[in-house]
Amino acid sequence: MAENNQVEVKVTDTILEKAITVQVGSKTYEVAPPTIATLILASEAVSRIPKFTLDPEKLVQECFCIARHTRFLGEIAAILILGAQRSELRVKPAQRGVFSRLRALFSRRRTQKEQLTDEILLNLSPKKLFEVITQVLTTLELSDFFGLTTFLTEINLLHQTRKVEN
Repeated sequence: MAENNQVEVKVTDTILEKAITVQVGSKTYEVAPPTIATLILASEAVSRIPKFTLDPEKLVQECFCIARHTRFLGEIAAILILGAQRSELRVKPAQRGVFSRLRALFSRRRTQKEQLTDEILLNLSPKKLFEVITQVLTTLELSDFFGLTTFLTEINLLHQTRKVEN
């Protein structure tokens, strides 16, 4: 009975396009609605994942060896949480005094994606990061995107390439 209620709540939230919230450290983020641009940015980040083959016999050693290469996990989560539009927005640094204003003039302003990536890496456990990524992926309408791209690919394959003369 309780399982049916969970399914009904998920269906209702999906139909009403209810936004989900994600907690990272002390901040709560409202996940941006899915867009094609968000999928493109996430796909670019996923393509930078190094190819690893983990030996199950040496799982602990393997994990420690590849951990330094996994900054992309925080970046992927940040892109999925912020969406494409907010990812590339620049963060305005807090200006307290004269020296901080001068430093702000000469330093590169970070994007919201870079800032959230750092917050994710510093504040989330691997388990929580996995939960956040899977929770956000369920809202991205991936099956609709896959259906659309498959449909358009089939149309492209079926179009007339040359005219046959009798």
